[in-house]
Amino acid sequence: MMFGDGLAIRDEFDNIFMDYRNESEITMDIRWNDRITYDGTWENNLFNFFTKVTPKLTEDLKKPFKLEGIQRIDETPVHKAVREAWTTINKKNSRKISRISRKISRNARGIVI
Repeated sequence: MMFGDGLAIRDEFDNIFMDYRNESEITMDIRWNDRITYDGTWENNLFNFFTKVTPKLTEDLKKPFKLEGIQRIDETPVHKAVREAWTTINKKNSRKISRISRKISRNARGIVI
């Protein structure tokens, strides 16, 4: 599931559906502002889904200028917490992630972060 072929994954695990939706600032006419789901343009395994969705989840987080020696550190503890929560969500076998305003939720018996 992590690096496999999307078609083989869907054949073996028919209950897996990877879906990310940005549902912030929606109206009656707009169901979501941004969506990542299997559309045939990318191999839908967990690695690709994780690498596509993670930047979407952290795009609004502030990145202060911080140096350790001569190396810039772009991640804050909040970035690490979001990535850890996202990894934990992936372990729970639910792949529909919705971003609603400042919340991130996992649907289907889910939690809200």
